[in-house]
Amino acid sequence: MDESMVFAIASRCFAPVDSETWAEAVRPDVWRSFVESLDRLSDDSGILSDSIETPPTFEEKQRFAASHFTGGLPVSAPPVESLYYYPEDGIHPRQYLQESALYMDDLLSSLGFGVPSGFSSCPDHLCLELEVASHLFDQDPEKAVDFVCDRFSWLDRYKEELASIGIAASFYVGVVEGLIHVRDALCKRREDR
Repeated sequence: MDESMVFAIASRCFAPVDSETWAEAVRPDVWRSFVESLDRLSDDSGILSDSIETPPTFEEKQRFAASHFTGGLPVSAPPVESLYYYPEDGIHPRQYLQESALYMDDLLSSLGFGVPSGFSSCPDHLCLELEVASHLFDQDPEKAVDFVCDRFSWLDRYKEELASIGIAASFYVGVVEGLIHVRDALCKRREDR
C-alpha cells in the first residue's frame, strides 16, 4: 500500500462514511496492509499501538463519532485543525474557521474540489486534509510531503485531546499516533532532500 492509500484509509476513520465504505476500508486484507504500511512509512518500525490492529465495527464508529467528534459535547474531540490552533500569543480561542480553514478552503478550490456539504464550517477537518494528502501523493509526491509536514503539526495536540477521552478513544489515538510517526518520517525525508 502506498502513501496515497494510507492517507485515504486514515481519512475514512474520521469521515462520516456509510457502512459499505467502512466495510471496504476495514476489510481484513486492506486493514492489515494499512497497518503494515503505517509501520513501514514511519522511521520507528514496530512502535504502532496494538489498539489499531482491530478497527471498530461500523456501529461502534458511528457511536464514537456521535459522542466525541461533535463539538460542544462534554467529552468531545472534533478532528478540526482550527480547534487546535494556538496563535503566537498562546491564547487558545477554540473556534472554527480560523486561518487553517481559510487555507484549506482555498487549497480545495485550487485543486478543483469544493468543500463538501456538511463541512462548510470546517474545511480543515482531518478527513479532508487526509484526502488532500492522498490526492497530492497521487499527483506530486514532493508537494504531498510538504503538505503533510506543513499542515499536520496540530496532530500532536489533537492526540492529547483524544487521549483525554480515555480508553474509548484508544483506536483513534492509535491512528493519529501512526499518522504523527509517518509525518515525522516524511519531514525527516524532506530535510534530507
